[in-house]
Amino acid sequence: MEKIVIIADLGHFKAYSFSTTPQKTANLQLIDSYDTVEAHTRLSERITDSAGNFGEAGSMGWTKGSGEAHTLEKETGKRLVNNIISSIEFVLKNSKCSAWYLAASPRINSKILEGLAPEYKEHLKKNIKANLAKADKEEILKHLA
Repeated sequence: MEKIVIIADLGHFKAYSFSTTPQKTANLQLIDSYDTVEAHTRLSERITDSAGNFGEAGSMGWTKGSGEAHTLEKETGKRLVNNIISSIEFVLKNSKCSAWYLAASPRINSKILEGLAPEYKEHLKKNIKANLAKADKEEILKHLA
């Protein structure tokens, strides 16, 4: 049976097939990968109107509000985590894996685990609270040992 390694942070997702050769050499084969552009842009780059452009007549004269959506960053983070959860479930559902490993940045690791369906959690062999999104295969294999 196949083993899957999932590497994730808000901006990156990678899924590897993990196997060992008869000589006991570990092997990682990339099966899915994507980068999220939204995670790499600043909030100011995503909002098109400048702060204070919306004037409003008030009892004390003319006022200007910032028009900021204070929860926009939080909602973006939730959406990105939900996308990661969906990607994990898709990869696991479409593979014949007996076990899988998760390496996600500490900031989102527990949120991912909370959002996963129970049938996927039960096959999780190892949870690594580390951001390995930019790590090479050798470093990833060290964490799996």
